[in-house]
Amino acid sequence: MNDFDKVVKAVILGHAVADALGVPVEFCSRDELVKKPITDMIGFGTYPYPEGSWSDDTSMSLCTLESLTLGMVNYDDIMINFGKWYYDDDFTPTGEMFDVGNTCSTAIDNYFVKKKPINLCGLDNEHSNGNGSLMRIHPLVLYLYTREDLSIEEKIEIIHSVSALTHAHERSKIACGIYAFVLWSILDKNDKFHSIRSGLSKARKFYGGKYEEISHYSNWFRRIAKLYRHKEDVYTI
Repeated sequence: MNDFDKVVKAVILGHAVADALGVPVEFCSRDELVKKPITDMIGFGTYPYPEGSWSDDTSMSLCTLESLTLGMVNYDDIMINFGKWYYDDDFTPTGEMFDVGNTCSTAIDNYFVKKKPINLCGLDNEHSNGNGSLMRIHPLVLYLYTREDLSIEEKIEIIHSVSALTHAHERSKIACGIYAFVLWSILDKNDKFHSIRSGLSKARKFYGGKYEEISHYSNWFRRIAKLYRHKEDVYTI
């Protein structure tokens, strides 16, 4: 296993572990978690599943990751894997699918039930801007990092298209793009604190003036300079 393979494994496993830690306390308030913080795997909280159970975040990420083993980005194949998860309970920790968002379920039904073309399945209205594409985009971002034959513009276009499988509104697609710039910067510099600011700056430069919806992220970009490291190593704005 080379160094980048180890990085990929760390990102995928880290995502799954963090997801499983959060599943039992989904929808809990910050105050509740301050009083009773999560320090280990627990189960049977928000959902009736044992400790270590991940959510749709990881399941849909695994769907994407499995498709990328083809060595290419195949939009239909990714959606087919989404269907295996949604209808057949594949890619789940317990053999039972749970916690699917309305935007994702509607988009998957658009493909399998309504037989819509792949580029028309995702929802593009403003009220469909959940995090359902952002939560599963990291396998694609890692894959595109290795594609030196593609320009940044081409990579972002692919990221937008994979987001649009379920979340086709420009705001959701931009969120995935911003995440990509941050992760790529971390991979380049191996320094989380400075790379987060660097990645956000690159995203602001890329999207600024070309995408109307970037205005919804302008407040975060203005506050980049105030990013600091908390004593417990939590990044705070």
